Amino acid sequence: MNRLFAHIFILTAIASCKSTPPPDLSSQLKKDLSSRLLKIDSSAFIDSFKVMQVDTIVPRLGKIIDDTIYTRQLNSVREQLAHAKTRPRKDSIAYFQGEVDYMTGQIDSLTASIKTADTIHKYGIMAGCYYRIRKNTQQAHDSIYYFIQKSGDIVNSEMLDSIILRSYRNLK
Repeated sequence: MNRLFAHIFILTAIASCKSTPPPDLSSQLKKDLSSRLLKIDSSAFIDSFKVMQVDTIVPRLGKIIDDTIYTRQLNSVREQLAHAKTRPRKDSIAYFQGEVDYMTGQIDSLTASIKTADTIHKYGIMAGCYYRIRKNTQQAHDSIYYFIQKSGDIVNSEMLDSIILRSYRNLK
């Protein structure tokens, strides 16, 4: 009798704990993209959306991405230094030269660390997506990359907003 009661209790507990599965990645990303677009213009909408690729991010890939971003920032500072040199302002030249010197050392260190970075432990995922937005008869399409940590947090939120705004401005 006690066994029967225990089995009924367990089955009831399992049935009551039944929950709906989380939406798939494509649905989650499309919803996120739509909410970001809604903040820009409530009359624009996502016409089509497709996840093109999903890659696992391990620390090595993370360092490669960091290295690429940091190198782009260094190039921007070098351009600012070159511009400062055309207008002889010693304080600006000294500041930008100091930034270039510091960043060069950091990039060298980061580049060297890529060789020995972990390739086993998962940091998160990178999802490459294609989308088309529409407003009335105007449309624009673009691609976007989501960087998502294991916890589910989106890492590159500001970059996503910037890309979506650029797409919105390209509506034709």
